[in-house]
Amino acid sequence: MSSLEHRDCPAELRVSCTKNGDVRCRLLEHRVAINTVLLRAGLEIMEDHKEAGGVRLAVNESLVYSDPAWNTSEPWLYNPALEYVHDLMADHCCFTAMEVYSDAPCPPRVIQALRRSRTLKRLAIFLSGDDKKCPADMFALVYSITSLEELVFSHARGPKILHFMTNGPLAETILKHMKVLDIRYVLVSPKKARAFLWALMRNHTVTDLAVNGTVFGAGPKDPGRLFTLYVARRDAVLRKLTLFENDVCEDRALWTRLTKALSQATTLTELYVDLEMDLSIFAAVTAEFAQVVRRCKTLQSLQLPRAIVYSSPTIPELRTMPWIVALRHNRSLRKLYISVFGMSEAQFRSLLSVIAEGETLRKVVIQDSQWDLNHGMLSRVIRELGMCDRISFMCLEIVPWKIPELSKVPEVSCVKLERLEVTLDALHPLEALMEYANMFYRPGTLTAITIGCMLLTQQPALEKVLLLLAKSSALTHVVINVYNHSSWHLCGQCVDLFDRVVSALATNPRITEMWLPFFPLESTHLDTLCDSACEHRSLTAVKFRSHYKRWSQPSADFSAAVMRLQDVVRQNASRMNAAVEYVRGKITADGARAVEELLDHPQLLERVRDEAGVTDARAEEMVKAARKSVRNMDIHRFLWLTGVVSQRQASRHDTDAKEFHILDLPVDCWLHIRQFLKLKDVASG
Repeated sequence: MSSLEHRDCPAELRVSCTKNGDVRCRLLEHRVAINTVLLRAGLEIMEDHKEAGGVRLAVNESLVYSDPAWNTSEPWLYNPALEYVHDLMADHCCFTAMEVYSDAPCPPRVIQALRRSRTLKRLAIFLSGDDKKCPADMFALVYSITSLEELVFSHARGPKILHFMTNGPLAETILKHMKVLDIRYVLVSPKKARAFLWALMRNHTVTDLAVNGTVFGAGPKDPGRLFTLYVARRDAVLRKLTLFENDVCEDRALWTRLTKALSQATTLTELYVDLEMDLSIFAAVTAEFAQVVRRCKTLQSLQLPRAIVYSSPTIPELRTMPWIVALRHNRSLRKLYISVFGMSEAQFRSLLSVIAEGETLRKVVIQDSQWDLNHGMLSRVIRELGMCDRISFMCLEIVPWKIPELSKVPEVSCVKLERLEVTLDALHPLEALMEYANMFYRPGTLTAITIGCMLLTQQPALEKVLLLLAKSSALTHVVINVYNHSSWHLCGQCVDLFDRVVSALATNPRITEMWLPFFPLESTHLDTLCDSACEHRSLTAVKFRSHYKRWSQPSADFSAAVMRLQDVVRQNASRMNAAVEYVRGKITADGARAVEELLDHPQLLERVRDEAGVTDARAEEMVKAARKSVRNMDIHRFLWLTGVVSQRQASRHDTDAKEFHILDLPVDCWLHIRQFLKLKDVASG
């Protein structure tokens, strides 16, 4: 008797595994009922689109599990849900991908079942809880699965707290089939790091690797020596490498070794150095990274370390000549994340002039802190060289005391921003703040707006804020932070503010991605957003944290509302993916219908630009050409894409028939009909 049959579960939850080859398990037929239970543990099941007939156990992408109180506030709901998850994991062999929380212990029966599994390909462990040690049973779970192709340790909440590996290193048996390995948030002892690196050097499958300083800086004598042997080996297969560190780096010798090895890499296409480096070594190390760009002919995307004043009393001048030479020799680099702290105007102008000469490097992000930048000088040079479509700032925070300084440099508003942060509350004059912030709102920029409850005391200003959220065509990617008087109690003003903010967001048809952290949502709010997503079809991603209102599990109504909203959002995202593929040349029925429906979707141009690696102007040309091809498609392609005929060239069944046939329509007549006849009208019929 299976554990599911043993437990007193409703009939729709007692589903035995029917997985056989590529045939789907019946588990997905009861997805709604099952997810109603799993959502209490922050999990859900869905179809795994990467594996035919597979099932994916996933951390709920909207309900961000981020607080230890989640699994302790109502144990009578959480514990049965977790036990049911373990029953599914133990009894079903249909799981091809799993996402689990590190503080949710796995019983021996689950580990034994997964040890026998040959179908589980991808595993993601979300590190959570205040304990910085990963539970031993989590690594026991990892070590028990020998079929893994992808292993990722991710974070369930904001601060990137590093967790300690509590038992043995990742052995060669675990790496046997591994293609993607991300352990950047897992600290490893020197002995385990060396054993892991030796196993990596004998591995020929890992193409995507992310590690932290305990791995890439491992000795035993010279820091980084083992890792450089791995990176520079002749039979390398590594294509994407991420080097992460929480602490400020000050070891010059380490980075001299690493950059020398990286410059010898022959397969690397993406390199991300996600860390902060002290100014005392930053200038020299940055110059050494220029040699990586010059010699590594396959590199397409590069993130350089960020400069920070840690112990250096002076600001050394950056050497731009190595970069000028490197960029003139490199013809593969498409994206570059760079720090320009300490760079003079003449140096910055010279660097941008070289970038302007090339055609491949289409995106350069200046990732320094805004407090370390001379926005006036940088923006003026960017605008004078006509580089506003290729250069962007990582982040700009609109604060009252910064406005007078920034207002003197109108060129700042012409430069792209990756992220814009605006705080609106009753403590500062809102008129000038909102007027200035309006200069920076633009499609594609992640805009974080913080609204205080006390803003309700300034009704005229509040109406302007709500009007901005509801009507602005420039707000496409938004983060709305709404804070109240207390995390524990809501006043009538707070509740009213939350309702009005959600209503305003639901009214805006241009918003494509929405994140509502610290927002005590109700099921009625989710229903409002769901109706909007159905009507506008623009919302393709949404995240929120529901438990901040009562510090408890979501109710049944709330869970149902979450699943309805997520289903609609995923359908919208799938439609957008099909449209992007169609614009890039993959002709499918789903893609043609998506292009026809998403005529003015704010995300289409942005996605085509980023994925095709082209300029805004070229992306706009591609989108216009795709829309024209769909609008003016001939009758043969129309019948083929709608599934009426199986061949691209339609023909009569009875060639001797004398009746008028649709294929006999004149072209101008057919195009007139197409103005009223949509692909979905036939395809859905």
